[in-house]
Amino acid sequence: MKSNSTGTTAWDKQQAELWDRIFQVTQDVADLAGTVTDSRGGSVVRDQMVEAAMGVGLEVVRANASATRADFTKYVAAARLSAIEADYWIRMVYMLQQQDDNQQEISSLITQYAALIDLLQRLSRSENPASAGLSRSETRSQQQGQTLRQELSRS
Repeated sequence: MKSNSTGTTAWDKQQAELWDRIFQVTQDVADLAGTVTDSRGGSVVRDQMVEAAMGVGLEVVRANASATRADFTKYVAAARLSAIEADYWIRMVYMLQQQDDNQQEISSLITQYAALIDLLQRLSRSENPASAGLSRSETRSQQQGQTLRQELSRS
């Protein structure tokens, strides 16, 4: 991998971009949660929405820390499921807040989650051949890095 003058690799930059996306969408969910009232089941919807949104980042952390390709795939799939669940709860908020002025922001959040779900889906189905001459740990890290780079470049 090429480094720039500060020692940052292209992979570091792409991984930072992925995390920025995850943190931003999670922050947007937290902001949305602040608008949900307790009436009509709002507190349940709010709590479940925040829990699912935070679960996406948690599972991606687990995927990055995994020791095997199988574990990596399992955690990416779990992150995708959390994103699908968060999307469901966001759509519930959309339905509960039909009269509110934040419908456009909620629609934008739904769009962001659709892109994240698609990215995680592609990531969980990607296969990369092992690089010759690397240790298992180095191969796994390189495979995961290559997979995430490919998926980020497509989105």
